[in-house]
Amino acid sequence: MKHITGNAGIMLMARLFIAVMLVFIVQKLLFLLLTWQEGTSGTDCLEVVLHGLKLDYAVTAYTLVLPFLAIMATAFLPASCERKEEGLRHFLRIYYAVIAILFAVIIIADIALYPFWHFKLDTSVFLYTDKPKDAMASVSAGFVTRQVLLAAVWAWFSGRLFFLAIGSRTPHPAACPRRPLTRILTTVALYVAVCALLVLMIRGGVGKGTNNVSEAYYSDNQYLNHAAVNPVFNMLYSIGKLEDFGSQAQYFPEEECKEIIKGIYNTETVTADTLLTTRRPNILLVIWEGADWHVARDMNAMPNLQALADEGVDFTACHANSFRTDRGQLSLLAGWPAIPKTSLMKIPEKCERMAALPRTLLDNGYCTAFWYGGDISFASTGGYMHQAGFQKTVSDKDFPRKDIATDWGVYDGTLFDKAFKGIVADCCKHPDKRFFHTIMTLSSHEPWTVPSRTMDDDVLNAFNYTDRCLGVLMAKLRKSPVWDNLLVIITSDHGIPYGQNAALHDHDVTHIPMIWTGGAVVRKMKIDRLMNQADLPATLLGQMGIVHDAFIFSRDVTSATYAYPNAFHVYNSGITFVDSTGRTTFDLDGERSVAGADGIRERKAKALLQNLYKKTSEL
Repeated sequence: MKHITGNAGIMLMARLFIAVMLVFIVQKLLFLLLTWQEGTSGTDCLEVVLHGLKLDYAVTAYTLVLPFLAIMATAFLPASCERKEEGLRHFLRIYYAVIAILFAVIIIADIALYPFWHFKLDTSVFLYTDKPKDAMASVSAGFVTRQVLLAAVWAWFSGRLFFLAIGSRTPHPAACPRRPLTRILTTVALYVAVCALLVLMIRGGVGKGTNNVSEAYYSDNQYLNHAAVNPVFNMLYSIGKLEDFGSQAQYFPEEECKEIIKGIYNTETVTADTLLTTRRPNILLVIWEGADWHVARDMNAMPNLQALADEGVDFTACHANSFRTDRGQLSLLAGWPAIPKTSLMKIPEKCERMAALPRTLLDNGYCTAFWYGGDISFASTGGYMHQAGFQKTVSDKDFPRKDIATDWGVYDGTLFDKAFKGIVADCCKHPDKRFFHTIMTLSSHEPWTVPSRTMDDDVLNAFNYTDRCLGVLMAKLRKSPVWDNLLVIITSDHGIPYGQNAALHDHDVTHIPMIWTGGAVVRKMKIDRLMNQADLPATLLGQMGIVHDAFIFSRDVTSATYAYPNAFHVYNSGITFVDSTGRTTFDLDGERSVAGADGIRERKAKALLQNLYKKTSEL
């Protein structure tokens, strides 16, 4: 490192800028290599790098702010050149060592999680870090070890580049030579210019708009857009959006927003079709982890589920509200659609102000229980279930240690067996007491570990296992004393992107089962109206003659007032709206429609999201 004159300081910053940019260019190539999707070409790789440069510039400029201040201070503070330069070098080494480690964690976590989540790493990852053991239950120890090693290698690689840019030469003179006034003014001008350049790169230019994730979007292939997005920028950007519900998605003036969504959320029940033999059935809700009709029917992995749909009430056009279990559970039990990037289940002060199906049934004389074979504290599930009105919760701690077969917990067969015994026991003990029991399955989840093999594909085999367990449970229930007055509702928390290049917003992913069967069902029928899983509370309570006005986002789809069938789905960076005219997906980061572009449906999707954020902020 030469004496800290204007030119030397600028050259040092230039070297650091190039080093960080090289790290991000290699990061994109590594992302493409390790998450490779069929059909990606060499030209695509080049375009990913080029279109991602603007966000790379922004993050690189962010990282240069402190070094810039340190270099500028070193250039003007009175001290010997040797002391100043050695102090600067020491500071930069520590600073860039920390940067290298942080970058490694974010970059490798982004690459590791993308095949599972299908979106870039953001603050939603923090919602699951309080239970790291459960968060990693979907993957093997070998997978985790490989990611840790890869992160270590990446930290070494980037740190090495940064240290090379910093340099290691020791200056010889003990004191800095005096510089003429013109040289000092030139140095000041150079640093002012560099400061302005950093601001422009961070901001994204001189226009009114500032840098955002959409700057990297260029393709109709969402995978390529995601590959172009700088993962560090995406994380920082999402932190800025965290839980500020009231200011999110402000697309329209409030009155215009209300007019756009008018009639979509009519919760009134009027002359509903009678689906049940009694107003007060016993109710068993089975929430099937990850089940969708694509895997069930197209892949023929769930024959028992298909048979149950054929013999009961099949809501053929039900769509999940979101893409993860905690969001799906809240939609089903509270009738509250999910919002992007944040798990409302982890915000108790919001959840306690929502209506809840188990609490409503509890107030109407039902006893309630929640059955789960895993760690119920994961994603704040246990806390919410108690808050929502479940008097009894069963989790992995209630099973013998020998039954804990996977990192997730017990197999679904073991869970169903325990739940069946508990249901029958409660019915015999309190024959005059109605019950609402909910079973949450878990075997059809990564890493798809089940105790038997009936299909070659691991994913399909796991779903087929749970399907066979469900068949056994239903056979037992039919022979039990609870059957004649029993309503069994079988649905899903969310679908899965099964198959090459499947996206979270695809119809095959969001289209989930909603089946009502059991002795309390009047007759088999198919209800083809578009609906969401969040419509379950109003539809069920409407059939029972129980007021459900508090479920403001839940519609009774059997009611004559449900005149505009539609569905709304949210994933981390986008929203989908479906009605009889078609299906439109709007990407929130890219700020454009990425599937089924249609101005009217896009306006409705935006207005629904805006209203959802507004109502959430008011809780």
